[in-house]
Amino acid sequence: MMRRAPPAEQLCAGFAKVDITPPHPRGMSLMGMGRVYPGAHGVLDPVWARACYIGTRSDGALLLVLDTVFPKVLRPHEDEVIAELARRTGLPKARIWILCTHCHSSFGEAFDQTWKGGDHYRIRTLSAYMDYLLSRVIAVGEQAFGKRVPAEIGYAAAPVSGVGSSRRVRTSDGIVLSAWANGPCPPPGMRPVGRGPHDPDVGLIVFRDRRRHRPIGALVNYSSHIHLYPTLNFTAELAGAVVSRLERRHKGLLAIYTNGAEGTVSLDQFLPPQSPRPEDWDSQYRQQLALLSGRMLRGIDAAWRTLAFRGRVRLRGGEAKVRMRICDTGGNEVRLEQPLKALAIDDLALLGEQEEAWCELALGIKARSPFPSTFVLGFTGFRNRYFPTAHGIEEGGYESQILYRDGDGFERTIAGAVTLLRGLRQETSR
Repeated sequence: MMRRAPPAEQLCAGFAKVDITPPHPRGMSLMGMGRVYPGAHGVLDPVWARACYIGTRSDGALLLVLDTVFPKVLRPHEDEVIAELARRTGLPKARIWILCTHCHSSFGEAFDQTWKGGDHYRIRTLSAYMDYLLSRVIAVGEQAFGKRVPAEIGYAAAPVSGVGSSRRVRTSDGIVLSAWANGPCPPPGMRPVGRGPHDPDVGLIVFRDRRRHRPIGALVNYSSHIHLYPTLNFTAELAGAVVSRLERRHKGLLAIYTNGAEGTVSLDQFLPPQSPRPEDWDSQYRQQLALLSGRMLRGIDAAWRTLAFRGRVRLRGGEAKVRMRICDTGGNEVRLEQPLKALAIDDLALLGEQEEAWCELALGIKARSPFPSTFVLGFTGFRNRYFPTAHGIEEGGYESQILYRDGDGFERTIAGAVTLLRGLRQETSR
């Protein structure tokens, strides 16, 4: 006997953002930029923590998205942050998601590494910033929950061109190279013959006030690294440029950028060579952001034009775990569980996974999902590693060398995600 679907309920949504730019940024580490400069010069534009509450009377979730490279900057305080937000909102801990945009031009290193060998001034500065960051993250979650209002939701996706592309390039002799900057540099006598896949679609979810029919919030979802090198300043990178332009275009809207499965996708293939002069970097960086965010906005506009809104929805959340094997930094095999989270809203599913997964993960989940619209949200959690496919492990290359040894774990994760989504589909189907 089929289980009867729950009745539709009034949707509620709330949005908030707070500035998490360090008060004293000069000299602070920019994640991944140590090879260019050991510390930041200053601030090019603010970095933010943004939050969205999506819920009904019976269920809901709070999504917090940070302009950092990984959420693991909060890992020592993960339980503290989630427990405090659960106490302030009454939400179950499993319904509080902490994500990141994978912003390299922000703070993102592990603090246990920072303390080793750091001078006293730097340690004091970082310790003070950590306290500041924790308070701001808790505050933005509480604010979003407190601002919830009856809402309507519309969602769609559209292709984007000239933004992200696979950086894994196959050469004429079968070697696979990871290509940053302005393209691959194969050894003499070889030539590029193809790239790996990428997910061309940008996903868009728009919430509007049920009474006034005005947009109050939007979630953008796209699978690509968002950083452009070089810059020596704190900046929210492509994610910040996209949401800032959306907010200027739609007054009263608060936009949130979520990253997808982007472990092998970068932005640099469509850009001119970078200037060798550091004094040119900031202006060139702004030009590149304007170009790429403009291309992204064209895809977002195309999706926006197709939106159909509804206020009463069937919403359910769920979790699952997939057993994995990895090799730790000492070469020892470790068994762990890959956590998955999902939130289903009628015909839309948000699937959260925590690794820097190759784009085939999103493509595989979308292809097999029972939901007409499925968005994969990467970096949903506090453990982040490159997550390659089985054939990627065999091919080798930069993104294949980090920790994972379990070749079929990638397909098991897709299967686990699809099983989770099928269960939610049964609960939310009319």
